Amino acid sequence: DPELGIFDTKDEWTSTSYSAGKVWPTHIMPSSATIRTEQPTRITTSQSMQRYAHSSGNIRYSIDLEYAPMHADDFAKFRSVIEAMQGQLIPVKLKLDVLLKDPLQTIGKANLFNNTQIPTTKTVLSIEGLEASNPQAIRQGQFIQLLDTSIAPNGGIAVALHDAESNSWGETAVRITHPLRTVLDDYTDVNLRPEYVVVTMNTDSTEYNVSTSLHYTLKVSFVLQGWA
Repeated sequence: DPELGIFDTKDEWTSTSYSAGKVWPTHIMPSSATIRTEQPTRITTSQSMQRYAHSSGNIRYSIDLEYAPMHADDFAKFRSVIEAMQGQLIPVKLKLDVLLKDPLQTIGKANLFNNTQIPTTKTVLSIEGLEASNPQAIRQGQFIQLLDTSIAPNGGIAVALHDAESNSWGETAVRITHPLRTVLDDYTDVNLRPEYVVVTMNTDSTEYNVSTSLHYTLKVSFVLQGWA
């Protein structure tokens, strides 16, 4: 109540923890996006020229967004969030449903369950709450969002390795491309049609251009992360 001297000063930006108010602006949509996937491997070559590759088992996604020229008032909203993120420190929610949603996946929220034959592990998820007897209940290459981003630090995102068929109870098991940090508990929520990811800036510096007509162009680089 401003009349009582109580003002909303957006205190959520003073920490790195989760807050619904930490959202990248969406009043103007980007004109293009570039997505990079990094999967570190270590390569060694023997004296006989035999090549050996060792995977770290990790994956990281980064996203570059480019915006068409915009007016100063529109750009001011981006500038305030860029500076509030304090370089690579503060995470935000980045709405990217146009890139994350599989248009043929009709089920959104589902959950893990106790599958005695194929239990949930670091690389296999047993999921229930799907459409029954569907040969593509989970679709190859679709994103699966695990809402606990400490388990899957890439913005809570995992990727299905293959099509997964559901049984008559709407249950299935699917292998994901990279292992989680730990086994998940039964009934953990999963989202099969994610709308956003958790990101931080990928660099400590962000550049923008200003034309003589006072139009701003912006390109930003994010890396998918989890809440601290």
